Amino acid sequence: MSWNGEWLSAPAYADRIGPALAVLRTSQDTGEIRRAASTVENAVAHNQVLYRGAAQALPSLLDVLDGGEAPAKAAVYDVLTEIVLAEPDDPDVLEACRPYLRRAVDAAWRDAGGTDEEVVSRTIDFLGNAVADPGLLGRGLREKLAGMPGEARKKAEEWLEELP
Repeated sequence: MSWNGEWLSAPAYADRIGPALAVLRTSQDTGEIRRAASTVENAVAHNQVLYRGAAQALPSLLDVLDGGEAPAKAAVYDVLTEIVLAEPDDPDVLEACRPYLRRAVDAAWRDAGGTDEEVVSRTIDFLGNAVADPGLLGRGLREKLAGMPGEARKKAEEWLEELP
């Protein structure tokens, strides 16, 4: 994806965001993926401030969830978790992100039923922070729990223990 308009992010990262998103879509190298995810995260949710650029980056992040490989998906769920935890610098930013975050939640429920432990584990953290209704979160996690791989299952059980 090329950026047609102004990239509204943490200024130090503006020129690196396009290449970082491309790495997330195409790379198989775990180190390269981690660095790219860190660049995207710092650009759109730096110091827990949600920047306008998040709404521009989210479609590319969703593309990775829909067709990416496990290491990139896990990294994208980490970025999404940081986006959910960040406070917007402008209330309109959160509104612009909401439709994409709803799609990300749907993708996370799908991926929570997968077999890759790292991806499932990251989906649990994302869902735990993104799903506002504890009843819905609890039901969804319990539904997926039996099929979750080892450490991811333990993480889901920890989230379930924390729910009211």
